[in-house]
Amino acid sequence: MTYREATVSVRGREIFYSATDLTPPWISDPETIIFHHGIAADSDLWACWLPVLVDRYQIIRLDMYGCGHSPAPDSLDYGPDWPVAARVDDMMAVADAVTIRNVHLVGESYGGTVCLAAALDHPGRVASLTVMNTAHVGASVDNVAQWKTILDDTGVEGWSDFMMEARFAPGSLDDAAWSWFSERQRSHSYTTILHILQSLLDVDLLPRLGDINAPALLMNGDSSPFVSVAVMEDLRNRLGDAHLKIFPGVRHGLPFANAADCAGELRRFLENKA
Repeated sequence: MTYREATVSVRGREIFYSATDLTPPWISDPETIIFHHGIAADSDLWACWLPVLVDRYQIIRLDMYGCGHSPAPDSLDYGPDWPVAARVDDMMAVADAVTIRNVHLVGESYGGTVCLAAALDHPGRVASLTVMNTAHVGASVDNVAQWKTILDDTGVEGWSDFMMEARFAPGSLDDAAWSWFSERQRSHSYTTILHILQSLLDVDLLPRLGDINAPALLMNGDSSPFVSVAVMEDLRNRLGDAHLKIFPGVRHGLPFANAADCAGELRRFLENKA
């Protein structure tokens, strides 16, 4: 039973990850889940998922480039380090670093888009997909056109206040969790937020979705202001083996506000696919 933190270098990008293996010793080769968060979050977003999963699965959580402990230059230039293809390279490099060939991928929001792209680019390595609040076409994401204006007018703090309301319905978090998430969100830079958003808006996986052969679990709140239920229904209909779970009264912060419920859905999904 182990826990370790490390970084992997990918074309000059230093990507932080943690590996948690608390499975009992008689499980000699536990399956592995890699978690990928979305914009202005970090790997600690998944903390409340672990108690539901760690007795059976090795858990890998990474900090996306520009987030958490994975630093990125604070440059206005949008270069080759930012597109989704680079995020796929980062995630698979983490899988290589822990010598894992086949993985279950879990992603939220932009991180889910990265997981979809990874399943297309590395079909032999993805055992299953679980995505939440995830767009397969960047142009389908609502209410992001004003992000730059909000950032320019009010700074990251003002943008974070806007995002907290977009992520979480009143009463969905206690005060400590709300404050913690808000502080983490505010720690991200103006350029990182806009570069990742640009990367998302550039995505169009629609022509290739039918090539995904991994079983998929899709989850969404019915009140996300960014990714609608209709977008997730379209994604489900374009995947060969997919189940969609809708959470009523939940906004875009589903994987944090409803962590235990989402983790339970993931565990049941994986056990049914075993």
